[in-house]
Amino acid sequence: MNPDPARAGKRTAAALSLAGLVAALAAGCAVNPATGRKQAMLISEETEFRIGRQADAEVRKQYGVYLEKPELRAYVSSVGEQLAAKSARPAIEYHFELLDTPIVNAFALPGGFVYITRGILAQMNSEDELAAVLGHEIGHVAARHGASQISKAYVAQTGLIALSVLGGPGSSTAIGDLANLAVSLALQGYSREHERQADEMGVRYESAAGFDPTGAVRLLRMLARLEKKEPSAVESFFQSHPCTSERINNAQQEVTELQQKEPEAVRRPLRRDGYLSQLDGMAVGVWNGRALVLGNKLYDKEHGLVVEIPGGFTGRLEAPPLVALLEREKEKIQAGLSVEPLPRKMQPRELFGQNRDKNRGLKLLAEGEAVGTRLPVYEARFSGRDARGDPAEIRKAFAVSAGFGVTVTLIAPPDKSDTALEAFDRMVGSLSPISPAEAAALEPPRLKIHQVEPGESWVSLAPGEAEKADRLAAFNGFDAGDPPPIGKRIKIPPSLSLD
Repeated sequence: MNPDPARAGKRTAAALSLAGLVAALAAGCAVNPATGRKQAMLISEETEFRIGRQADAEVRKQYGVYLEKPELRAYVSSVGEQLAAKSARPAIEYHFELLDTPIVNAFALPGGFVYITRGILAQMNSEDELAAVLGHEIGHVAARHGASQISKAYVAQTGLIALSVLGGPGSSTAIGDLANLAVSLALQGYSREHERQADEMGVRYESAAGFDPTGAVRLLRMLARLEKKEPSAVESFFQSHPCTSERINNAQQEVTELQQKEPEAVRRPLRRDGYLSQLDGMAVGVWNGRALVLGNKLYDKEHGLVVEIPGGFTGRLEAPPLVALLEREKEKIQAGLSVEPLPRKMQPRELFGQNRDKNRGLKLLAEGEAVGTRLPVYEARFSGRDARGDPAEIRKAFAVSAGFGVTVTLIAPPDKSDTALEAFDRMVGSLSPISPAEAAALEPPRLKIHQVEPGESWVSLAPGEAEKADRLAAFNGFDAGDPPPIGKRIKIPPSLSLD
């Protein structure tokens, strides 16, 4: 989703009545239910929920819900409900969801919609850390940070100050525009002040619900390690947050203050084994039930196709008809695989002709049949502009497989055309069908939970280079010098499976 707040603002302006403007002026501030301080607020709680409900549909479409382990979804919701009951807005209905993506992230939308990814679940090591993440996001909802941020953004971008009354003609369009803005702002991150408030409230909620509040400190230390090792893995989580060291210090200070008031709070047993048992068999990596990435191959199980991922590209799966989007982010090169049903039998050249409407605005430079590919392919080269409006060279390959039209698209800056051509040729040359039996047999890598036995060490659990043992220890929240806890559960990533 790429919401256009300026265009959305024009449509919203038409939907607002003069009476709404007057009402909004009178309701320009509200008391933050979590802090007791006044904050900019031009959105009623009812409208806040309507925005969140519509934005929720967009999030589900964009990321998908992890449905393989319903007990894991229920577990996440159960922990969230315990925390929400201790929040500053316990009367609203909170909706917790587990997103089917390896991205390490969690976020909240206005109205009580809270999301956590299986990517961050795999990195955490206790229920207390899970409670810290959910408590932080509940803090955003309780303090109405999303509604406040939408109010400020809309006023700044459109000059509108009438967001509290959206009942007139065109209000559905207005809510849709605000929902898009809500998702965009949530994924970009809240303000640093809001993040500090959410951190503080999260620790308080965690302790009040009976969890060990030091889970917040362990969570932030884990994210700091991951940020240092794989910056892109947690980029969205830290994009606008206070620096990690500051957050760790603040969380530690909150815990210290709690310890002085409630000494027993930090002596609660760590809820580790129960949490890890919930993760046993959870899918890791790029997978959404319809397609997956294994090594350097993208497999489209739904349509029985496989294509090579060129070196340096990372991939994410998308909603149909786009199967996946691959990127070399630093070079601003993007590639995509899309599959759509055909209205009738046709050849790749006819498919190219059928797509002329989609290619409007592009200058056709060359076209012709590709050679040396595993499927008959018709290629075309265009010049145009990318999604940012920058000049781009665009290559497309059209193929037909089992009644579906397949399109491989690559977009690159003109000065990267040689690099892009090499990547495009590798993708197109590798595009091939797989049998139904092969497709059915494809499974994502899965996390294994292992109970440590006497005599085992990180080295014996991760044989090979010492670095592997160190990584395994860190993945489980231990320093390299700490032995694995005998009789306790640990996570074994797929690359180190003991089977």
